[in-house]
Amino acid sequence: MNKAASLLRPWCAALLVIVAAACAQAPVRRQEVRIASGEVTLAGTLVAPAAGGPHPAVLLLHGSGPDGRENPYYELLVTAFVRRGFAVLVYDKRGSERSGGDWRRSPFGAFVDDAAAAAGVLRRHPWVDPARIGVWGGSEGAVIAPEVALRAPGMAFVIMQSATGVTFAEQNLHQTAGQVRTLAPEERASAMHLQRLKHAYARTGAGWAEYEAAMRAAAGRPYSGLAGPTRRDDWWWAWYRTKMDYTPVPALERLPAPVLAVWGGADPLVPVERSRAAVAAARRRVNNPGDSLIIIPGADHVLQVQGLRGVLRRGPRNRPVHLGLMVRWAARQAAAR
Repeated sequence: MNKAASLLRPWCAALLVIVAAACAQAPVRRQEVRIASGEVTLAGTLVAPAAGGPHPAVLLLHGSGPDGRENPYYELLVTAFVRRGFAVLVYDKRGSERSGGDWRRSPFGAFVDDAAAAAGVLRRHPWVDPARIGVWGGSEGAVIAPEVALRAPGMAFVIMQSATGVTFAEQNLHQTAGQVRTLAPEERASAMHLQRLKHAYARTGAGWAEYEAAMRAAAGRPYSGLAGPTRRDDWWWAWYRTKMDYTPVPALERLPAPVLAVWGGADPLVPVERSRAAVAAARRRVNNPGDSLIIIPGADHVLQVQGLRGVLRRGPRNRPVHLGLMVRWAARQAAAR
């Protein structure tokens, strides 16, 4: 036992050094900022290295639903970028945390307005080098990131994490097909029919009777939870109408800045291969040599490798495998400016 302990002691000491290095954080400075976007005021935090500057910077864009600065995933991103010398601006989505407005009552394009306003605040800040600013977006935020960069000319780079390259409506159908894949064929068909009726009503405002009948038929079925709002006047219909046919492709076809797009190969929410093909086709029109489109095998929507494989390869916390990849790529783009 003593011999075994003596053999293990050097390995334990080395592990402690590695853990301590990973956990150590460089000194940082933080500043609360206010972002005026039309009549809405958003609350954000700018984090930067404590010394030096002006720094390259990155603006973080939210995923779907209510979201804000307290999201622990953003803390991972902030830490990774600041360690590499970036300033990072993260803000509360409209209607979330300390930001005004209501994302549910705003058209989907309002998120682009908000992000463009945040980019303006970042560009004018004395801690930031305005010529070396990039945009990171995750999921829904990844889809609007190219348009945000077009609205704020001169962006150094765009990072798209887990972006759909098809419309949100097509993504929803893909997600539904995955959720019902183990059901009997007739139930799979009924579930897909229900989703298509939901989309039709959201898009046109017509066909409520057919959708309502499909909802009643779904009651008690395994796919009943896939139905949408049960009231015609629910806020969701008007909001989703502004989102459902949105796609990043038109912006990607015109965006001069380099793009890094990263997907998880096991992402259940996004049609990964179709999305990659759509992004690749759009970027061929620009032909930026800095572009990089990457699929991480076995990773999910937040780019984590799950299960034992993830633990063995990336440590017991199963931290996202992509952080270093994204930060190194962003640093190269910023250094090239």
